[in-house]
Amino acid sequence: ATIFLSLLLVFVILATSNALKCYVGGPTINNGTVLVPLQECGMPGSYSCIKTVDISTNLVTRQCSNTNCTQNGVVMSTGTCYNVTAGISYQTICCCYGDGCNSASTITITILSVTTTTILASWMLMDHLFASHNA
Repeated sequence: ATIFLSLLLVFVILATSNALKCYVGGPTINNGTVLVPLQECGMPGSYSCIKTVDISTNLVTRQCSNTNCTQNGVVMSTGTCYNVTAGISYQTICCCYGDGCNSASTITITILSVTTTTILASWMLMDHLFASHNA
């Protein structure tokens, strides 16, 4: 079981080591039928994908970002959404990690996969430490 989980963790790390792909473009109408294309982020060091929804106009913009997801200045290990006021505009900004995570419905899936990977890695570490302690 430990070997299987180790291989799974290596696979997850290798699968995420390629260039990040985000939906890029906009503005488009929120929940409309137009979906901007998934593109490989051309910026060196792209870490996250951003989706901005302008609540007053219902327009959505998607882009790559070369920063980690932060909320109130704190780096978030999983994706996050928060509200901001920019002049007369009220926006919801969602930041996430992983290919295509800034589409209409995949932010929740990405958060779930990161959480699952973290739990598996923690379980493997605890299993290894317990086995070492009993040896």
